[in-house]
Amino acid sequence: MHTEMLMLNKIAAGYNGEVVLEDITASFSENGIHGLIGLNGSGKTTLMRVIYGLHKVYSGSVKFRNSGTNGQVAFLETENYFYHSITGPEYLSLLNNHKGFDFSPWMRLFNLPAKGFIEEYSSGMKKKLALIGVVCSGKPLLLLDEPFNGLDMESVRILTQVLKLLRAKGKTILITSHILSSMTEVCDTLTIIRNGRVTKSFDFVDAVEIEEQVYRELDNQIQQQIETLTIV
Repeated sequence: MHTEMLMLNKIAAGYNGEVVLEDITASFSENGIHGLIGLNGSGKTTLMRVIYGLHKVYSGSVKFRNSGTNGQVAFLETENYFYHSITGPEYLSLLNNHKGFDFSPWMRLFNLPAKGFIEEYSSGMKKKLALIGVVCSGKPLLLLDEPFNGLDMESVRILTQVLKLLRAKGKTILITSHILSSMTEVCDTLTIIRNGRVTKSFDFVDAVEIEEQVYRELDNQIQQQIETLTIV
């Protein structure tokens, strides 16, 4: 039976006094993969940063397992920072909180070189290396901001299977992505954020039906913006 592990209660947050998130209230069950979608600027990444603790809230609270999130969360950002002049294995060794974790099979799975500096990697290779870093951290709550970005078709399929494995091992995962087909395949729930608010949440039963509803919601948002345009 799933229980609520991550609770967001009336979160308001923003930048320089401008509100980006307003009254975000949502809950996400344990051992699940939960998708957050919305148009650019809707507040998805800001919400991820709030949950991780990188961004302070104006009001509201985040609770994981009935306490704070400190030390419980690993965050895959859209753009990840890497130290200069280190190799992939050296990077992972810095993040490895469990000395029994063997990251070599992960490197081979994602076809990453054991030698060579990270600055020589492609953007897709850097994304995959950062993902392995999140996994080897051993944290129970994983935040993945656009994990499918920059990945080739094979890597997307690998990541899909890896996410399902992580769920089976008891991880709670939040994902943002603009690739809706990947989200509907792997996510247990889908939450739409619009203008800093949660507008709809779906439990997955029929992926095709959910996709149609989500596209309809997004089209309505876009149409409202289009109607304000001036054409000359």
